[in-house]
Amino acid sequence: MDRNDQKMLKDEIKDIMEINIDSKKVVMSSVIDAYIYSLIVFGFKNPITKDVLNIWNEFKKNLTEEYKFCNFFYKNSSVVDLYECLVLLDSITDVNDKLTSYVLDCLDDIIIACQMKSEFRAQHYKRDFKTILETDEYRNLAIGLTISFEDIKKFLNYPKEFWNYISTRIRKVDPLDEKNEILYSTLMKFDDNNKLTDILVLVPYIINLKTSLVNIHEFKHAYDLYNLLGCEVSNDVSVYEMDASNKEKEFTKEYITNKANNLF
Repeated sequence: MDRNDQKMLKDEIKDIMEINIDSKKVVMSSVIDAYIYSLIVFGFKNPITKDVLNIWNEFKKNLTEEYKFCNFFYKNSSVVDLYECLVLLDSITDVNDKLTSYVLDCLDDIIIACQMKSEFRAQHYKRDFKTILETDEYRNLAIGLTISFEDIKKFLNYPKEFWNYISTRIRKVDPLDEKNEILYSTLMKFDDNNKLTDILVLVPYIINLKTSLVNIHEFKHAYDLYNLLGCEVSNDVSVYEMDASNKEKEFTKEYITNKANNLF
């Protein structure tokens, strides 16, 4: 990002923090009402009274996690793509907005249960979404915004000779143009005897986790084919596809998730 983009990101984060302060005040007010009411009607040791505190703690933890994301994005503003960052921030704030609404509904359930002196009324409807703390998805996507080509090379750990060979045979395309997705591939050149003589890799510029995985996939293909130069190549590509897909999963599970756990 340039300075203008960084300012836009900073302003967006500031807006999110202000909204969170307002949300926290609203939820805190309902928590206090529900807790005092439940304390009077059901008592200190009652599960409903304890539930009020559990609801509050879950809400606070998710706001804290959202702040960690904002801080992470700002610290890495020099390497992340502004548009991709804002899209992910919108997804994160959307989930926390849903949580805020759910929490307020749960607290209303408890207050109504107290008013009617009926513990049954304190039961909550089942939440139909995962919070940002209940899944690795958002952390992985955040880390994905900071991935570079050097990360790809480090993870794949292929010999220097391969990278020297392939460096002039890489063509990068704009990932923001969806029409380019059909171009992502590893092309092969054969001689008259159907032996592999050369390869060309078409991959997107790395701007997020999705484009990182495309690069992992295609460079896995490229390395497998590099080792077959001068040989006949089977028309059955299913094995190569499976190996490349497994390499994507390995990258997400081992490299991305581990990096996320160390940073958040």
